[in-house]
Amino acid sequence: MGILKGLNKLNSLIEQSEQKSGDREKARWLKLAAGQTVTLQFLQEIDDESPEYNAKAGTLLVATEHSNPSDFRKKALCTLESEGQCYGCEMAKKHPKKGWNARGRLYANVLVDDDSTPPYVAVLSQGISDKSITPSLVSFANDSGSITNISFKVRRSGTGTATGYSIMTKIGSAGANLEGLDLFDLEKSCTWTVPYADQKAYYGEYKDESELTEESPFPVTEEAAVEW
Repeated sequence: MGILKGLNKLNSLIEQSEQKSGDREKARWLKLAAGQTVTLQFLQEIDDESPEYNAKAGTLLVATEHSNPSDFRKKALCTLESEGQCYGCEMAKKHPKKGWNARGRLYANVLVDDDSTPPYVAVLSQGISDKSITPSLVSFANDSGSITNISFKVRRSGTGTATGYSIMTKIGSAGANLEGLDLFDLEKSCTWTVPYADQKAYYGEYKDESELTEESPFPVTEEAAVEW
């Protein structure tokens, strides 16, 4: 009887997740190949106190997320602050240094020029480590007060765990004109919130790397497979 109850609960969670996934806005993710360089224009400021802040565009998004180390596609926002409890935080204490710790991630609407297609709006996703562009971007914002009034060149190097990204300003460049550009709703299209009561079922069983991982029955964002 307990097994049936568990299966019914899981099926219900899957149906709820599929329904929510269908309502989610599809984002176009920026994906770079190893060695590729593109020109980016940020369409949102980091801070709404920036002199170049545009209320219509809003700010970029910084999220704190957990993922199951044995299946990184099972990713969701940390709920410790919003609910006072979080399964990911509990697992981080139970399995220290195993990859359950909450990680910060930056999401931003950018106008991309890759020299091969017409410029397009995409979502840039970056961690906050020194392998990402985030520290350099924040440093630039601290010095200049804005990231939307200039263009940047972003380059990816390496693959897998050796992947790294670098960013530099493009001399003599200007920011993008927002007129006619449709921005993605970052909160709706990039993040996934799971109530604490459902988190254990959502993340699934934690297994060592030597063990096989089952496919996740829950919807995952396309970004989960992107290496940045």
